[in-house]
Amino acid sequence: MFLSKRSDGVYYIWFYDESGKKRKVRPKTQRAFLTAFREFSRVIGYKPIRFVSVRDIEQFLSVKKGEASERTAGMYFVTLASAFQTAVRWKYLNFNPFRRVEKPKLPRN
Repeated sequence: MFLSKRSDGVYYIWFYDESGKKRKVRPKTQRAFLTAFREFSRVIGYKPIRFVSVRDIEQFLSVKKGEASERTAGMYFVTLASAFQTAVRWKYLNFNPFRRVEKPKLPRN
């Protein structure tokens, strides 16, 4: 799984399994991952997912809390943590750095 940017500025996510074949991911899930990765890359800059650190994640959450709200930061956290866990399950990563970051508190409605 990786985020890429075309020359026309459109971002997209590639999902491949260990044999190099494309993985099927539901369109709604792919849109959620894409939106979250686009925002993550906007804040921390482009970085391959294997180099994302706890500090990068904390910086991202801090910026999102300032730009939007604690709830928005929490929703991005959940989406990105899920994407990174998928990468662990598919053996792209050895561990999920989001597991080392405290999840933002989501206010109750």
